Amino acid sequence: MKSNSEVHIDRHLNADDLIVIAGAGGFIAGSICRHFHNLGYTRIRAIDRKPLPEWYQRVPGVECLSMDLSEKANAIRAVEGAAEVYNFAADMGGMGFIEHFRVECLRSILVNTHLIDLETHFARFHNIYGPNGTWFGGREKAPAAISRKVIEALDSGDMRIEIWGDGTQTRSFCFIDDCVLGVDQIMHCDRLISTPIN
Repeated sequence: MKSNSEVHIDRHLNADDLIVIAGAGGFIAGSICRHFHNLGYTRIRAIDRKPLPEWYQRVPGVECLSMDLSEKANAIRAVEGAAEVYNFAADMGGMGFIEHFRVECLRSILVNTHLIDLETHFARFHNIYGPNGTWFGGREKAPAAISRKVIEALDSGDMRIEIWGDGTQTRSFCFIDDCVLGVDQIMHCDRLISTPIN
């Protein structure tokens, strides 16, 4: 298996082409911003509806805008002049969040609708974890949640932790650096245009 630094991706992008990343105040999209910034791309527009102080991470030198892309005028303004658009804008979280906030999760449909008028690549994510990811509040994924629960059990002396399911379920986990590299590869592979990848 090749390391991330050994993977060649033919991006067909100039260093000053505009890359727009929606949902950039979140864990995965914030990591995508850092990825392209570290590769030397100089025009990155990061967008999230959360106020800037609530973003998981902000990358120096990246244009950061707080705007709601479920409003069509904002979506049009956000992508103006973009060479590529990465849409990670979603009200999403772990199973606890999804179960308790189903309507909020559906709001993402408006953003998707406004941004779909482009060449499109799809990816579905499962349990992405790593540095800068959330670990409490209901939006955390299984690796962070189970780690937090174990630490809380040790701190409290109550060695019982709650897990969801009957114990027979399986899970897949993906480290954030591998996720970011995968997104970059999917976006720059013509064979995967409009082809969902799980």
